[in-house]
Amino acid sequence: MARRSPKSPKRRRGGGATAGAPSLPALSSLTELPAFGELSCSERQRSAFGVARDRAVAAGAEKDELVMGCVVRLDRGFPAVLCEDAVFRAEFSARLTKGGLAGRAESRAAVGDWVCARRPHGHDMGLIEEILPRESDIARWRGGARGERQTLAANVDLVLVVQQLGERPVSCERLARSAVIARDCGADVAIVLTKADRASDDVLARDVAAVREVLGEACPLALTSSAEREDEVGRVSACARSL
Repeated sequence: MARRSPKSPKRRRGGGATAGAPSLPALSSLTELPAFGELSCSERQRSAFGVARDRAVAAGAEKDELVMGCVVRLDRGFPAVLCEDAVFRAEFSARLTKGGLAGRAESRAAVGDWVCARRPHGHDMGLIEEILPRESDIARWRGGARGERQTLAANVDLVLVVQQLGERPVSCERLARSAVIARDCGADVAIVLTKADRASDDVLARDVAAVREVLGEACPLALTSSAEREDEVGRVSACARSL
């Protein structure tokens, strides 16, 4: 019996939306997307892509339709996937949505996920065949039962923990909690203290010392300022150089 070819994604109307459903943002309207060359995957993920591609070919896909891409945006179940030569909308293959593959249960993509995607000839949408293993996983518990973790972003190398400076001391407890969560998820941490131009020298010294005491000298720390006056710029710059 001839093998039945896998179903190709349906053509979409209105920039990727199904008929009668709210329109998705047109890909041409998505701004501030990274260039593909600005993204980096691990050797483990490259190797996993080769295995996933072979599985997809065995299931009936054509090898030249399969690309390695990164999920850069989620919109109503139709992720935007960036590959070497294009950005396209994608659906999830039936193989993926029916419980995962190769013993892996993940069937939900997150921003930052590397995927094995199929771009069938003659279609403007693709299919995500597999989600490749994650190197880090910024996640939270879903619902009140704490029985399932929801990935907010995948493959994040560095988490910036941001807090505003002011007359009130920075919340080192919040900074420490955020840093622990990020480290527990496999990412490095840097602290960013904003509005440094609105804080006095004494406040800057107090808050920087408090952050250093809690997180240590090895944790990167940066100050940001919107000051335009030269004396304020110089004052904040001098403090930043002393960090």
